[in-house]
Amino acid sequence: MLEGIVEETVRSLPGAAFARRQHAQLLLLHALRLGVRGGAGLRPGWLRLLADARLRLAVEAVHAAPAHPWGLREPAAVAGMSRSHFAQRFREVAGQTPLAYVSHWRVRLARQALRDSDTTVAALGERLGYASESSFSHAFRRVVGTPPSRYRRNAAEGDGR
Repeated sequence: MLEGIVEETVRSLPGAAFARRQHAQLLLLHALRLGVRGGAGLRPGWLRLLADARLRLAVEAVHAAPAHPWGLREPAAVAGMSRSHFAQRFREVAGQTPLAYVSHWRVRLARQALRDSDTTVAALGERLGYASESSFSHAFRRVVGTPPSRYRRNAAEGDGR
């Protein structure tokens, strides 16, 4: 892959910049795969979650349906584990509880939507599985430290917190 990047740089054919970016992305992907193989030596977090084949299935399910009312039972079943073993293993590998992960994932999606769309806070909260605008705003503020409306204003002004 490094040879491909060098060749694209030297030959400078049409589309070389695009090809270099693609080679670089593949190089990064391979490096990440090597780094997460088995998860040995990784600190708790997202990369270590990806290294755990069973937990990765549960994370993929959460990512595919963030609005779903996740508890412990369903992701544990997806991972093929008991609820208690899943909760313990998830916390050990991710550094947070499964439900905290769900909340942080939803807030990550919300931050992006608040920066990139004009979706109302209420509609966004509903789309992400919150029962009310108030519960969404409370969860968002707990994770980010500021209410969603202020976050959107700051992002529009270039603060981007």
